[in-house]
Amino acid sequence: MKTLDAVSYSELCRRPDETWERVFRSGALRLRRRKADDLILRAADVAETESEVFGLLLRLLPADVSRDSQVYHDALPWLRFLPAGEVGRFAAEFAETVEAGEAAAVQQMVIEWKHTAEIYADPELLRVLTSPFGDDLAP
Repeated sequence: MKTLDAVSYSELCRRPDETWERVFRSGALRLRRRKADDLILRAADVAETESEVFGLLLRLLPADVSRDSQVYHDALPWLRFLPAGEVGRFAAEFAETVEAGEAAAVQQMVIEWKHTAEIYADPELLRVLTSPFGDDLAP
């Protein structure tokens, strides 16, 4: 993925025409703000087109990946750490979440499954987390 050029908010205020020219020349520009999250500046028509295409891909993706589970393993190598049955559960949940059309939900679901794979990849952590806790839940 390409790293975006960045500009500070004060730079945008001091040289707005030059900043907007950079946006249109490069397609997008990261706006760095001191006391807030960064923003992405981009042309509206480009953002709308990307959003439309992304939405279409989200609707088509479940049908495509359900036919070929190798697609998951190629895209997400950490799946090899999950038990075989869990990979199927991941695939089903992934398809359902993608069909909902919310990118943030898809991202969160993938992060959670990746953390699950990390647990399975570490035998000691897996043992600790799957053994009975007892009464003492101290660190």
